[in-house]
Amino acid sequence: MTAYRIGLCLILSLAPQVWGAEPQWLTDARAREGKLGEVREVHSSDGSFSAKLPVAIIGTIDKQQDSYAIDFSVGSDASATCVIYPGPIDPAAVLRAISQETFSDGIEKEQGKIESRAYETINAGQFGKTPFLALSWTYRVNDGKELRVGALKQYAAVKQGHGIYCSHIDLGYVHTFESVVRALIESLEFHNQTPTAQKPFYYELSVTIMQGFRVGYCLVTLEHDAAGDVKAVQRSALLIPVTSDTLGAIDDFRVEFTRSDGTMISAVNAVSLNGALDANLQLRSQEGGRWHVAGEFKSKKLDETIGSQDPPCGWLCEAFQIRALLGTHSGAPRDVSFPTWLVTDPIHFTESRISFVDRGSHDNEAHLRGSTAGIDTHITVDAVTGQVLKTVFPPGRNTMTMERLDAEGKY
Repeated sequence: MTAYRIGLCLILSLAPQVWGAEPQWLTDARAREGKLGEVREVHSSDGSFSAKLPVAIIGTIDKQQDSYAIDFSVGSDASATCVIYPGPIDPAAVLRAISQETFSDGIEKEQGKIESRAYETINAGQFGKTPFLALSWTYRVNDGKELRVGALKQYAAVKQGHGIYCSHIDLGYVHTFESVVRALIESLEFHNQTPTAQKPFYYELSVTIMQGFRVGYCLVTLEHDAAGDVKAVQRSALLIPVTSDTLGAIDDFRVEFTRSDGTMISAVNAVSLNGALDANLQLRSQEGGRWHVAGEFKSKKLDETIGSQDPPCGWLCEAFQIRALLGTHSGAPRDVSFPTWLVTDPIHFTESRISFVDRGSHDNEAHLRGSTAGIDTHITVDAVTGQVLKTVFPPGRNTMTMERLDAEGKY
Protein backbone atom coordinates (compact mmCIF):
# COMPACT_ATOMS: atom_id res chain seq x y z
CA MET A 1 0.00 0.00 0.00
CA THR A 2 2.28 2.76 -1.26
CA ALA A 3 1.60 6.48 -1.18
CA TYR A 4 0.78 6.22 -4.88
CA ARG A 5 -1.96 3.67 -4.26
CA ILE A 6 -3.50 5.55 -1.36
CA GLY A 7 -3.42 8.87 -3.21
CA LEU A 8 -5.25 7.42 -6.18
CA CYS A 9 -7.99 5.67 -4.30
CA LEU A 10 -9.10 8.94 -2.71
CA ILE A 11 -10.03 10.47 -6.05
CA LEU A 12 -11.28 7.64 -8.22
CA SER A 13 -14.70 7.89 -9.82
CA LEU A 14 -16.09 5.26 -12.17
CA ALA A 15 -19.03 5.14 -14.54
CA PRO A 16 -20.26 1.76 -15.83
CA GLN A 17 -19.98 1.11 -19.55
CA VAL A 18 -22.71 -0.68 -21.49
CA TRP A 19 -21.94 -2.14 -24.88
CA GLY A 20 -24.70 -3.45 -27.12
CA ALA A 21 -24.59 -6.17 -29.77
CA GLU A 22 -22.98 -5.05 -33.04
CA PRO A 23 -23.88 -5.93 -36.67
CA GLN A 24 -21.88 -8.58 -38.52
CA TRP A 25 -20.26 -6.11 -40.92
CA LEU A 26 -18.78 -4.25 -37.98
CA THR A 27 -17.52 -7.49 -36.44
CA ASP A 28 -15.90 -8.37 -39.75
CA ALA A 29 -14.29 -4.94 -40.05
CA ARG A 30 -12.86 -5.25 -36.56
CA ALA A 31 -11.36 -8.65 -37.41
CA ARG A 32 -9.26 -7.35 -40.31
CA GLU A 33 -5.49 -7.77 -39.97
CA GLY A 34 -2.45 -6.96 -42.10
CA LYS A 35 0.63 -9.00 -42.88
CA LEU A 36 3.97 -8.45 -41.19
CA GLY A 37 7.08 -8.71 -43.32
CA GLU A 38 10.78 -9.17 -42.85
CA VAL A 39 12.25 -7.34 -39.87
CA ARG A 40 14.37 -4.42 -41.00
CA GLU A 41 16.42 -1.84 -39.15
CA VAL A 42 15.37 1.78 -39.46
CA HIS A 43 17.26 4.90 -38.38
CA SER A 44 16.38 8.50 -37.74
CA SER A 45 17.95 10.73 -40.40
CA ASP A 46 20.29 12.32 -37.85
CA GLY A 47 21.34 8.95 -36.40
CA SER A 48 20.05 9.65 -32.90
CA PHE A 49 18.10 6.38 -32.66
CA SER A 50 17.33 3.14 -34.47
CA ALA A 51 14.77 0.35 -34.25
CA LYS A 52 13.88 -2.96 -35.91
CA LEU A 53 10.40 -3.12 -37.43
CA PRO A 54 8.47 -5.88 -39.28
CA VAL A 55 7.03 -3.33 -41.73
CA ALA A 56 8.44 -0.80 -44.17
CA ILE A 57 8.31 2.83 -43.10
CA ILE A 58 6.84 5.57 -45.26
CA GLY A 59 9.37 8.29 -46.09
CA THR A 60 12.22 9.18 -43.75
CA ILE A 61 12.42 9.74 -40.01
CA ASP A 62 13.23 13.42 -39.66
CA LYS A 63 13.22 15.66 -36.62
CA GLN A 64 10.35 18.12 -36.74
CA GLN A 65 9.48 20.46 -33.87
CA ASP A 66 11.64 18.52 -31.39
CA SER A 67 10.12 15.12 -32.18
CA TYR A 68 10.41 12.36 -34.75
CA ALA A 69 7.47 10.80 -36.62
CA ILE A 70 7.63 7.26 -37.98
CA ASP A 71 4.87 6.55 -40.52
CA PHE A 72 4.13 2.98 -41.59
CA SER A 73 1.37 0.80 -43.04
CA VAL A 74 -0.36 -2.03 -41.19
CA GLY A 75 -2.35 -3.03 -44.28
CA SER A 76 -5.24 -0.59 -44.06
CA ASP A 77 -5.95 2.50 -46.15
CA ALA A 78 -4.88 4.69 -43.25
CA SER A 79 -1.22 4.70 -42.24
CA ALA A 80 -0.13 4.44 -38.60
CA THR A 81 2.30 6.78 -36.85
CA CYS A 82 4.67 6.59 -33.91
CA VAL A 83 6.21 9.74 -32.45
CA ILE A 84 9.49 9.71 -30.53
CA TYR A 85 10.02 12.62 -28.13
CA PRO A 86 13.39 13.93 -26.90
CA GLY A 87 12.28 13.79 -23.26
CA PRO A 88 9.80 11.91 -21.06
CA ILE A 89 6.04 12.29 -21.34
CA ASP A 90 3.10 11.70 -19.00
CA PRO A 91 1.55 8.64 -20.72
CA ALA A 92 -1.97 8.98 -19.31
CA ALA A 93 -2.15 12.72 -19.99
CA VAL A 94 -0.79 12.27 -23.52
CA LEU A 95 -3.36 9.61 -24.41
CA ARG A 96 -6.18 11.74 -23.06
CA ALA A 97 -5.06 15.01 -24.67
CA ILE A 98 -4.11 13.62 -28.09
CA SER A 99 -7.34 11.62 -28.36
CA GLN A 100 -9.29 14.84 -27.80
CA GLU A 101 -7.17 16.67 -30.39
CA THR A 102 -7.47 13.81 -32.86
CA PHE A 103 -11.26 13.81 -32.68
CA SER A 104 -11.67 17.59 -32.91
CA ASP A 105 -8.80 18.57 -35.22
CA GLY A 106 -8.42 15.43 -37.30
CA ILE A 107 -11.34 13.03 -37.53
CA GLU A 108 -14.14 15.62 -37.45
CA LYS A 109 -12.50 17.82 -40.08
CA GLU A 110 -11.64 14.94 -42.41
CA GLN A 111 -14.53 12.49 -41.93
CA GLY A 112 -17.53 14.49 -40.78
CA LYS A 113 -19.38 15.52 -37.65
CA ILE A 114 -18.80 13.17 -34.73
CA GLU A 115 -22.19 11.97 -33.53
CA SER A 116 -20.89 9.67 -30.81
CA ARG A 117 -17.66 8.27 -29.46
CA ALA A 118 -16.73 5.95 -26.61
CA TYR A 119 -13.60 4.38 -25.25
CA GLU A 120 -13.70 0.65 -25.88
CA THR A 121 -10.67 -0.77 -24.11
CA ILE A 122 -7.93 0.45 -21.80
CA ASN A 123 -4.86 -1.68 -21.35
CA ALA A 124 -1.53 -1.58 -19.53
CA GLY A 125 1.44 -3.92 -19.60
CA GLN A 126 5.02 -4.06 -20.78
CA PHE A 127 6.94 -4.61 -23.98
CA GLY A 128 10.27 -5.99 -22.90
CA LYS A 129 10.93 -4.11 -19.67
CA THR A 130 9.16 -0.93 -20.82
CA PRO A 131 5.66 -0.27 -19.39
CA PHE A 132 2.96 0.98 -21.72
CA LEU A 133 -0.55 2.38 -21.48
CA ALA A 134 -3.00 1.81 -24.35
CA LEU A 135 -6.42 3.17 -25.24
CA SER A 136 -8.86 2.38 -28.04
CA TRP A 137 -11.99 4.23 -29.14
CA THR A 138 -14.91 3.64 -31.48
CA TYR A 139 -16.84 6.52 -33.01
CA ARG A 140 -19.62 7.35 -35.47
CA VAL A 141 -19.40 10.26 -37.91
CA ASN A 142 -21.87 11.85 -40.34
CA ASP A 143 -20.52 13.68 -43.40
CA GLY A 144 -24.01 14.69 -44.54
CA LYS A 145 -24.29 11.78 -46.96
CA GLU A 146 -23.87 8.70 -44.81
CA LEU A 147 -23.00 7.46 -41.36
CA ARG A 148 -19.61 5.85 -40.84
CA VAL A 149 -18.05 3.99 -37.93
CA GLY A 150 -14.35 4.22 -37.13
CA ALA A 151 -11.78 3.43 -34.50
CA LEU A 152 -8.78 5.11 -32.91
CA LYS A 153 -6.01 3.03 -31.29
CA GLN A 154 -3.31 4.61 -29.11
CA TYR A 155 -0.20 3.57 -27.17
CA ALA A 156 2.05 5.64 -24.90
CA ALA A 157 5.28 4.71 -23.13
CA VAL A 158 8.57 6.09 -21.85
CA LYS A 159 11.86 4.32 -22.59
CA GLN A 160 15.25 5.54 -21.39
CA GLY A 161 13.85 9.01 -20.76
CA HIS A 162 12.18 9.34 -24.18
CA GLY A 163 8.42 9.50 -24.71
CA ILE A 164 6.78 7.27 -27.33
CA TYR A 165 3.28 7.78 -28.73
CA CYS A 166 1.69 5.61 -31.45
CA SER A 167 -1.72 5.84 -33.12
CA HIS A 168 -3.79 4.31 -35.91
CA ILE A 169 -7.20 5.49 -37.14
CA ASP A 170 -9.15 2.60 -38.69
CA LEU A 171 -11.29 -0.35 -37.71
CA GLY A 172 -9.39 -3.60 -37.26
CA TYR A 173 -5.64 -4.29 -37.59
CA VAL A 174 -5.46 -4.43 -33.80
CA HIS A 175 -2.88 -7.23 -33.53
CA THR A 176 -0.88 -6.01 -36.53
CA PHE A 177 -0.60 -2.52 -35.05
CA GLU A 178 0.26 -3.90 -31.62
CA SER A 179 3.00 -6.10 -33.10
CA VAL A 180 4.67 -3.12 -34.75
CA VAL A 181 4.42 -1.00 -31.61
CA ARG A 182 5.86 -3.86 -29.55
CA ALA A 183 8.76 -4.29 -31.99
CA LEU A 184 9.48 -0.55 -31.91
CA ILE A 185 9.49 -0.26 -28.14
CA GLU A 186 11.47 -3.45 -27.55
CA SER A 187 14.16 -2.70 -30.15
CA LEU A 188 14.43 1.09 -29.85
CA GLU A 189 18.02 2.18 -29.16
CA PHE A 190 19.15 5.76 -28.51
CA HIS A 191 22.69 6.35 -29.70
CA ASN A 192 23.35 9.66 -27.93
CA GLN A 193 22.10 8.37 -24.58
CA THR A 194 24.16 9.18 -21.48
CA PRO A 195 24.58 5.94 -19.50
CA THR A 196 22.99 5.90 -16.07
CA ALA A 197 25.35 5.85 -13.11
CA GLN A 198 23.76 2.82 -11.51
CA LYS A 199 21.74 -0.07 -12.84
CA PRO A 200 18.68 -0.82 -10.67
CA PHE A 201 19.13 -3.82 -8.41
CA TYR A 202 15.36 -4.30 -8.18
CA TYR A 203 12.55 -3.79 -10.70
CA GLU A 204 8.81 -4.24 -10.11
CA LEU A 205 5.85 -3.55 -12.36
CA SER A 206 2.23 -3.65 -11.22
CA VAL A 207 -0.93 -3.00 -13.20
CA THR A 208 -4.12 -1.39 -11.94
CA ILE A 209 -7.40 -3.15 -12.76
CA MET A 210 -10.88 -1.60 -12.72
CA GLN A 211 -14.05 -3.04 -14.22
CA GLY A 212 -12.02 -5.66 -16.06
CA PHE A 213 -9.63 -3.15 -17.68
CA ARG A 214 -5.96 -2.70 -16.95
CA VAL A 215 -6.25 1.05 -16.59
CA GLY A 216 -2.76 1.89 -15.37
CA TYR A 217 0.63 0.78 -14.18
CA CYS A 218 3.16 1.50 -11.44
CA LEU A 219 6.86 0.91 -12.05
CA VAL A 220 9.27 0.77 -9.10
CA THR A 221 13.05 0.62 -9.41
CA LEU A 222 15.65 0.53 -6.64
CA GLU A 223 19.26 1.55 -7.16
CA HIS A 224 22.25 2.60 -5.07
CA ASP A 225 23.50 6.16 -5.26
CA ALA A 226 27.13 7.26 -5.00
CA ALA A 227 26.92 7.37 -1.18
CA GLY A 228 25.59 3.82 -0.95
CA ASP A 229 22.08 4.92 -0.03
CA VAL A 230 19.01 3.62 -1.85
CA LYS A 231 17.13 5.57 -4.49
CA ALA A 232 13.57 4.32 -4.96
CA VAL A 233 11.84 5.63 -8.10
CA GLN A 234 8.12 5.15 -8.65
CA ARG A 235 6.51 6.05 -12.00
CA SER A 236 2.81 5.54 -12.55
CA ALA A 237 0.17 6.35 -15.15
CA LEU A 238 -3.58 5.86 -14.77
CA LEU A 239 -6.64 6.48 -16.95
CA ILE A 240 -9.86 6.89 -14.99
CA PRO A 241 -13.18 6.11 -16.74
CA VAL A 242 -15.59 8.94 -15.93
CA THR A 243 -18.27 8.58 -18.62
CA SER A 244 -18.38 6.53 -21.82
CA ASP A 245 -16.54 9.28 -23.71
CA THR A 246 -14.58 10.97 -20.93
CA LEU A 247 -11.43 9.84 -19.15
CA GLY A 248 -9.41 11.34 -16.35
CA ALA A 249 -5.61 11.05 -16.33
CA ILE A 250 -3.22 10.81 -13.39
CA ASP A 251 0.55 10.64 -13.85
CA ASP A 252 2.77 10.33 -10.80
CA PHE A 253 6.55 10.51 -10.37
CA ARG A 254 8.10 9.94 -6.95
CA VAL A 255 11.72 9.57 -5.83
CA GLU A 256 12.76 8.57 -2.31
CA PHE A 257 16.29 8.52 -0.92
CA THR A 258 16.66 6.21 2.06
CA ARG A 259 19.33 4.50 4.11
CA SER A 260 19.89 0.84 3.36
CA ASP A 261 17.61 -0.02 6.31
CA GLY A 262 14.76 2.00 4.75
CA THR A 263 15.09 5.15 6.89
CA MET A 264 13.92 8.15 4.89
CA ILE A 265 16.40 10.87 3.94
CA SER A 266 14.39 12.89 1.44
CA ALA A 267 11.70 12.56 -1.18
CA VAL A 268 10.22 14.39 -4.16
CA ASN A 269 6.78 13.82 -5.65
CA ALA A 270 5.25 15.32 -8.80
CA VAL A 271 1.66 14.59 -9.84
CA SER A 272 -0.27 15.76 -12.89
CA LEU A 273 -4.05 15.56 -13.21
CA ASN A 274 -5.37 15.66 -16.77
CA GLY A 275 -2.03 17.05 -17.90
CA ALA A 276 -1.97 19.94 -15.40
CA LEU A 277 0.54 19.99 -12.56
CA ASP A 278 -1.28 19.24 -9.31
CA ALA A 279 1.70 18.80 -6.99
CA ASN A 280 5.46 19.24 -7.19
CA LEU A 281 6.85 18.80 -3.71
CA GLN A 282 10.08 18.09 -1.91
CA LEU A 283 10.45 16.61 1.58
CA ARG A 284 13.71 16.98 3.54
CA SER A 285 14.74 16.19 7.09
CA GLN A 286 15.84 18.98 9.44
CA GLU A 287 17.42 19.22 12.87
CA GLY A 288 15.43 18.23 15.93
CA GLY A 289 13.07 15.69 14.39
CA ARG A 290 11.46 18.09 11.93
CA TRP A 291 10.76 17.77 8.22
CA HIS A 292 10.48 20.53 5.66
CA VAL A 293 8.00 20.42 2.76
CA ALA A 294 8.35 22.89 -0.08
CA GLY A 295 7.04 23.27 -3.60
CA GLU A 296 3.73 23.73 -5.35
CA PHE A 297 0.43 22.13 -4.33
CA LYS A 298 -2.96 22.79 -5.94
CA SER A 299 -1.54 25.86 -7.77
CA LYS A 300 -0.25 27.38 -4.51
CA LYS A 301 3.24 27.66 -3.09
CA LEU A 302 3.88 25.46 -0.10
CA ASP A 303 6.56 25.94 2.56
CA GLU A 304 5.75 24.08 5.76
CA THR A 305 7.42 22.21 8.60
CA ILE A 306 6.23 18.84 9.92
CA GLY A 307 7.18 17.93 13.47
CA SER A 308 7.82 14.22 13.91
CA GLN A 309 10.40 12.25 15.86
CA ASP A 310 9.78 9.29 13.58
CA PRO A 311 10.79 9.58 9.92
CA PRO A 312 8.09 8.75 7.40
CA CYS A 313 8.09 5.28 5.94
CA GLY A 314 8.71 5.06 2.20
CA TRP A 315 8.58 2.19 -0.28
CA LEU A 316 11.61 0.30 1.05
CA CYS A 317 10.69 0.86 4.70
CA GLU A 318 7.18 -0.48 4.08
CA ALA A 319 8.61 -3.51 2.29
CA PHE A 320 10.76 -4.28 5.33
CA GLN A 321 7.76 -3.82 7.66
CA ILE A 322 5.79 -6.37 5.61
CA ARG A 323 8.69 -8.79 5.67
CA ALA A 324 8.85 -8.53 9.48
CA LEU A 325 5.17 -9.53 9.73
CA LEU A 326 5.95 -12.80 7.97
CA GLY A 327 8.41 -14.00 10.57
CA THR A 328 7.69 -17.46 11.98
CA HIS A 329 9.49 -17.06 15.33
CA SER A 330 7.54 -16.46 18.53
CA GLY A 331 8.49 -12.79 18.76
CA ALA A 332 7.47 -11.85 15.21
CA PRO A 333 5.04 -8.89 15.12
CA ARG A 334 1.51 -9.40 13.84
CA ASP A 335 0.67 -5.73 13.55
CA VAL A 336 2.82 -2.72 12.57
CA SER A 337 2.07 0.99 12.28
CA PHE A 338 4.20 3.77 10.84
CA PRO A 339 3.91 7.33 9.50
CA THR A 340 3.73 7.92 5.74
CA TRP A 341 4.02 11.02 3.59
CA LEU A 342 1.09 11.24 1.16
CA VAL A 343 0.87 13.80 -1.61
CA THR A 344 -2.86 14.13 -0.88
CA ASP A 345 -2.01 15.61 2.56
CA PRO A 346 1.57 16.81 2.21
CA ILE A 347 1.89 18.94 5.37
CA HIS A 348 1.13 16.04 7.73
CA PHE A 349 2.35 12.50 8.18
CA THR A 350 -0.47 9.96 7.98
CA GLU A 351 -0.47 6.82 10.07
CA SER A 352 -0.54 3.51 8.20
CA ARG A 353 -1.23 0.13 9.76
CA ILE A 354 -0.63 -3.34 8.36
CA SER A 355 -1.71 -6.56 10.10
CA PHE A 356 -0.96 -10.19 9.43
CA VAL A 357 -4.13 -12.20 8.65
CA ASP A 358 -3.11 -15.72 7.66
CA ARG A 359 -1.09 -17.93 5.37
CA GLY A 360 -2.83 -18.31 2.05
CA SER A 361 -4.24 -21.51 0.61
CA HIS A 362 -1.69 -21.27 -2.20
CA ASP A 363 1.94 -22.12 -1.57
CA ASN A 364 4.18 -19.21 -0.60
CA GLU A 365 1.32 -16.72 -0.14
CA ALA A 366 0.23 -14.77 2.91
CA HIS A 367 -2.66 -12.36 3.50
CA LEU A 368 -2.39 -8.99 5.21
CA ARG A 369 -4.80 -6.19 5.99
CA GLY A 370 -3.85 -2.53 5.61
CA SER A 371 -5.39 0.77 6.60
CA THR A 372 -4.32 4.32 5.75
CA ALA A 373 -6.37 7.51 6.00
CA GLY A 374 -9.53 5.49 6.55
CA ILE A 375 -8.97 3.35 3.46
CA ASP A 376 -8.87 -0.42 4.07
CA THR A 377 -6.92 -2.75 1.82
CA HIS A 378 -6.55 -6.50 1.41
CA ILE A 379 -2.99 -7.44 0.53
CA THR A 380 -1.58 -10.72 -0.81
CA VAL A 381 2.19 -11.11 -0.51
CA ASP A 382 4.86 -13.67 -1.30
CA ALA A 383 5.31 -15.44 2.04
CA VAL A 384 9.04 -15.89 1.46
CA THR A 385 10.17 -12.53 0.05
CA GLY A 386 7.37 -10.30 1.34
CA GLN A 387 6.88 -8.81 -2.12
CA VAL A 388 3.34 -7.59 -2.72
CA LEU A 389 1.49 -9.72 -5.28
CA LYS A 390 -1.93 -8.09 -5.15
CA THR A 391 -3.65 -5.23 -3.34
CA VAL A 392 -7.44 -4.79 -3.39
CA PHE A 393 -8.97 -1.49 -2.24
CA PRO A 394 -11.32 -0.09 -1.28
CA PRO A 395 -14.10 -2.69 -0.89
CA GLY A 396 -17.36 -1.90 -2.62
CA ARG A 397 -18.49 -0.56 -5.97
CA ASN A 398 -15.29 1.32 -6.77
CA THR A 399 -12.92 -1.55 -6.03
CA MET A 400 -9.48 -1.17 -7.55
CA THR A 401 -6.98 -4.02 -7.75
CA MET A 402 -3.25 -3.73 -8.22
CA GLU A 403 -1.53 -6.91 -9.39
CA ARG A 404 2.17 -7.50 -9.79
CA LEU A 405 3.00 -8.21 -13.42
CA ASP A 406 6.77 -8.61 -13.21
CA ALA A 407 9.63 -8.38 -10.73
CA GLU A 408 13.37 -8.87 -11.00
CA GLY A 409 16.14 -8.69 -8.40
CA LYS A 410 15.86 -8.55 -4.62
CA TYR A 411 16.14 -6.09 -1.75
